[in-house]
Amino acid sequence: MTLEHVRPLIVPASYATVGVPAAMVPLRAPDLALTWVELAESETMTYVTPARAAEYDRVRPDWRRVALDEMRRADDGLVWTHEKRVADGSLLWVAMMHDDGLGSSRLLLAEELRLAFPSGYLVAIPDRSCGVAIARDAPEIARLREMVADMHAGATTPMIPDLREPAELLSPSL
Repeated sequence: MTLEHVRPLIVPASYATVGVPAAMVPLRAPDLALTWVELAESETMTYVTPARAAEYDRVRPDWRRVALDEMRRADDGLVWTHEKRVADGSLLWVAMMHDDGLGSSRLLLAEELRLAFPSGYLVAIPDRSCGVAIARDAPEIARLREMVADMHAGATTPMIPDLREPAELLSPSL
C-alpha cells in the first residue's frame, strides 16, 4: 500500500451531513472538517472512504501524518503560490492556490507558516482550493478582511468569509 498520492483536504463540516462518502474528522472550527483524498494522474481526486481509512489504519496507523508529509514533499518547499511583502521585506500575506486544488490544505503546514510569520498569523479559507495566511500584525488588516470576504463571495466552493486562528484547523480527535 502506498500513500504517496494521499493528501489532507479541509472541507465544510456540512459535507458529513450531505452524504459525501469520505472519512472525516471535525476540526476545532465547528464549520470545518478534515478529510483525505487520493490524487490520480488525471488530476482528479477521490475521497478516502471510511472503509479505506480503516484499511490504512490497520496497515499504517500514522497514515494521516504521512499524507501531510507527502504534500509537503510534493510541494518541494513551495508552501504558497502568491505573496505580498511590506517595505521591510517581511510577509504581509501568502496565498495557496496550487494546481492540485488543495491550496486550503497547505494551511495545515503550520511549521512552515510559523517560520514565515515570526509575529504570528491568521488563516482564511475563502474557497476550498484556496488558503490564505495573513500576518497577525498586518497594518491594513481591515482591508485584508475585505479582500478575503470578496474572495469568498466569488468562490467556486465557498468555505469561510473571515479570518481565523490557526488553532481552529486542528482536530481534537487526532
